Amino acid sequence: MENRKRRIAVLGASGTVGRRIVEHLLDSGCDVVCQTRSAKKLAHLAGRARIQAFDPRDAGCLSEFVSDAEAVIFALGTDSTGETTLFSDTTAALLTAMNAHHVERLIAITGI
Repeated sequence: MENRKRRIAVLGASGTVGRRIVEHLLDSGCDVVCQTRSAKKLAHLAGRARIQAFDPRDAGCLSEFVSDAEAVIFALGTDSTGETTLFSDTTAALLTAMNAHHVERLIAITGI
């Protein structure tokens, strides 16, 4: 039997909650793919996780991001002055990408 690591994709990996999720996944032996808008925020993970810097609403980047994941964790955050459609726009593009790549598990952690 093959003993391979679970590959988990984390949207919002450089935020307060996302960072904790990523560390827990890495400590648990998972293969982690991290989305951030600024790669330098996750420079400390070089060699431990794959880092992809892109706008989370970008459908093409999302498709590549989830292409080989077993699950996606949605931990995006926004400040009070940010766009109010970030979550809904990202979710619509994410679900399309997940369906295209047959990724069936989504865990969403959001605040209102």
